[in-house]
Amino acid sequence: NMTLTQGACLADDKCHWDALNRVCSTQCAKARMSDCAALPRCVVRQWNSTWSQCLIAPELRDQTRAACVGDATGDTMWDPSALLCRSDCRFVSLTDCATNSM
Repeated sequence: NMTLTQGACLADDKCHWDALNRVCSTQCAKARMSDCAALPRCVVRQWNSTWSQCLIAPELRDQTRAACVGDATGDTMWDPSALLCRSDCRFVSLTDCATNSM
């Protein structure tokens, strides 16, 4: 969490203003890969041995089933029990995947 005011946060293109919690945080796409996993809104996607991205977590990125299923990144799956978009099992541990109701 950054200590920027709302106005300063919104004016900085590397920042995201969380209106609910009234805090400023780094935009996932602008975060250093070394910081990405520690950011609560972000997930690391290792696409192959040479390409990684820091993305907004599926739960925040896709709010509806249609958005989740149609997400162009291809890293999501819909959880019909929780009515949430989740990370596809390819991107989480087998234990985490097995505990989800999908």
